[in-house]
Amino acid sequence: MGVSGPGSEATRGPRKKPPEDEGPNVRWAIGPHVRVDLIGYSGVDITGAKFISQIYASGHRKGAMDGERLKSIVIGAQLGTRIILCASKDEACWEDWPWRAIRLLDGTTYRTGDGTPAVRVPDLEWLDKFDAKKANTDSQQSYPHAARLVDGKGWTFGRGGALKMKVRMIRVEHEDRPYTGDIEPPEGF
Repeated sequence: MGVSGPGSEATRGPRKKPPEDEGPNVRWAIGPHVRVDLIGYSGVDITGAKFISQIYASGHRKGAMDGERLKSIVIGAQLGTRIILCASKDEACWEDWPWRAIRLLDGTTYRTGDGTPAVRVPDLEWLDKFDAKKANTDSQQSYPHAARLVDGKGWTFGRGGALKMKVRMIRVEHEDRPYTGDIEPPEGF
């Protein structure tokens, strides 16, 4: 039986922030006016512990990703949205390290139950179909490589290298309104 009512803080101490709102190991770079739902998983094939983050058009973010455990991800957003998973937190030279861009484009998304366009990435280091629930280990191939973001083609591409359990920054933007700031919005914004 829990303690409630006035003065309960004295009995059980001050309230702590819920762990899903803490994100100590991932830097967020959020562009203007994007609405995105991210569900990350600690296992390949969309399995394991779940990390849920919601980004609202106001710039407010709820939830967090654990980049040190992230191995697969599901993204729901409007067409034209781009998510970039980066192995570096350095805003100036993140393209020099492994990264993967995931774009929601017409013809390369599936629809969720409420009609939101979405993509699945069952393994951060391999290419599978945009709607795959499991990685195809029989015919694994790398996603297309690009040295810079502007050189990339298709719904997913990036600079090869290990990303599983090494995501340090997540860039979220609409391709028409890219992220241009040098710091993430303040917590609670």
